Order: sequence, then structure tokens, then C-alpha cells
Amino acid sequence: MFPDVPRCLEGYNATILAYGQTGSGKTYSMGTGFGMALSPEEEGVIPRAVSHIFSTIRETRERAVDSGDPPSEITVTAQFLEVCVYLLPRESCYQYIHTAL
Repeated sequence: MFPDVPRCLEGYNATILAYGQTGSGKTYSMGTGFGMALSPEEEGVIPRAVSHIFSTIRETRERAVDSGDPPSEITVTAQFLEVCVYLLPRESCYQYIHTAL
């Protein structure tokens, strides 16, 4: 479902990006409309990817314990950035995005 999730667990970086016209459904599709009560089938991409990452970590640790091996230590680092470019003055958009990263 998320081809980049296994790569993240191998130490690679991944990015989830939505780009489009205002009102096209990016916030809903990504699942960043906080305060919305959604069923698992209605969750967006980000909540599903995060759930997938942590369930994979849990399963990996359980397999290690079941086989008598010590579970691996896994550190997850994540960043979330949502930029509403139309709220920024045009001349500062690129500067804002550059300094935010």
C-alpha cells in the first residue's frame, strides 16, 4: 500500500506531498483535517502511513522476541509541514519555505 514505508524502515527518507488547487481536497486526502471523526476507511494518507510504520515496527519486534533474539532499537523521526502559500506575500514564499526546511 505504501511502497516507501519499507524503505523508511531500512533507513531511507521518504516524503509525502500533496500539491494542487485550493479546495481540491488535499487536506482531506492527506488526512490532516484535525478534529474530524473518521472511520479507518476514510482516514487520509498520513494517518495510514504512520499506522503502517508503527505496526510494522511492532511486528518486527514481536518476531524477534518470538525467535529468542533481542528486539532491535528503532528510532522514528518525523516532520510535518503544511504551507498555505496563498496566505504569504508572493515575494516571501520561497524565502519562507527555504527557511522552514
